[in-house]
Amino acid sequence: MSGALMPHTTDTLTHPPGTPIPEKVMSPTVDEIRRTAEARLDELKPLLAEAAQLQSLLAALDTNTSMEWPAADEVAPMPVRAARSSHRPGRPSTLRGRDGRAPQGSNKRVILDIVADHPGIAAPAIAALTGMKRTVIASTISRLKRTGELEPEGAGVRIPRAARVA
Repeated sequence: MSGALMPHTTDTLTHPPGTPIPEKVMSPTVDEIRRTAEARLDELKPLLAEAAQLQSLLAALDTNTSMEWPAADEVAPMPVRAARSSHRPGRPSTLRGRDGRAPQGSNKRVILDIVADHPGIAAPAIAALTGMKRTVIASTISRLKRTGELEPEGAGVRIPRAARVA
């Protein structure tokens, strides 16, 4: 009988399914894959910790501003408008609009709360904590510095001393 038709009898075939394969049986490719996977996991651990912190922050923010949304079948259909008016009403101040914008003043409140807790924090760090775009954070901080609600501290900002005392 030809040797090509006979099955190989290596250690991998003599081990029942579910049992670990001894190290001597593993090929260099498996070892390399294992080392690569372990190295990548080590690289991702800090990011996983940061993700957990951000989820906690978002959960805390949601508990402060959360609202119960009605189910889709509980919402009445919107009335049909006859004509479009040239006058645009002001932005709603409580709900996120159709355009995805945050309610008026909410970004400012979140930024001021974070700066109060972390004096000297910079825009990129605030963006990382909140998930807001860095450009939104930077323009809001710039406006708050112009109005005196924030003042520069190193590379970041802080609440002015007079505002902290009051």
